[in-house]
Amino acid sequence: MHLLLTNDDGINAPGLAALHAALREKHTLSIVAPTSEQSRTGHTANYDQPITVHAINHETLGPSHSVNGTPVDCARLAVTELVTEPVDVVISGINHGANVGWVDLATSGTFAAARDLAFLDIPAIAISQMFLKNQPTDWPAAFRRARTILDHLLDASAPPVKLWNVNLPRTGPGQQPKGVRLLPPSFDQIPLQYETLEKKDSLTTYQYAGEWESRTRTPDHDVAGVFDGYVVVTPLDAALHVAQNIPDEFVRTLEIAIKNSEP
Repeated sequence: MHLLLTNDDGINAPGLAALHAALREKHTLSIVAPTSEQSRTGHTANYDQPITVHAINHETLGPSHSVNGTPVDCARLAVTELVTEPVDVVISGINHGANVGWVDLATSGTFAAARDLAFLDIPAIAISQMFLKNQPTDWPAAFRRARTILDHLLDASAPPVKLWNVNLPRTGPGQQPKGVRLLPPSFDQIPLQYETLEKKDSLTTYQYAGEWESRTRTPDHDVAGVFDGYVVVTPLDAALHVAQNIPDEFVRTLEIAIKNSEP
């Protein structure tokens, strides 16, 4: 297949390198990614400002396009100007940090790039790796699990879902994911807490001080699932309706494949 790879962490992000490594042996890859980090840009796109694109030979990714814009800019320029062959699927990630719950899906540049091309009827997958503060991310494990999951989502026998959102759990050394769960997005909010940094006359400066890890976790939804150590897979359409017709056997197949891929 011809796959378009993008992200919101930037073209030099380890997650994009892991995604490239997971897919390069079986697929033709085109890489169009932001020059710098564009996390939490959501569905922002540039309409009034010029967008500079640099064609490069990246030391890890090979021939690529580095875009001075948002993930949505990358996706749109890729399929209209930069990539000459038709794209079968766009894959955005691997994001450094889970994208779970409706709040994350609204703010994530990773998810927005995938959804934007789903609007154009191009199948899309967003994939993210949960991390915890002050703890290293196991990118080799993320690579291994992403490769396994994507092999199945890209297979011709996979359910015809327009937009997959995949979240990989953080596991400790030698630990495996508890399994794979098919879960809808949660309405669990991030903690709305702010710290006052400075107050002078009529001017007050605030800093967000909530802990992402302390958000509430509704059972049988994506936030709780990834915190509980599961690979969480959410099938959506471009309007963000959750698909209801995914066979249980498909989820069991993913779960077996993940277990078999662990060292």
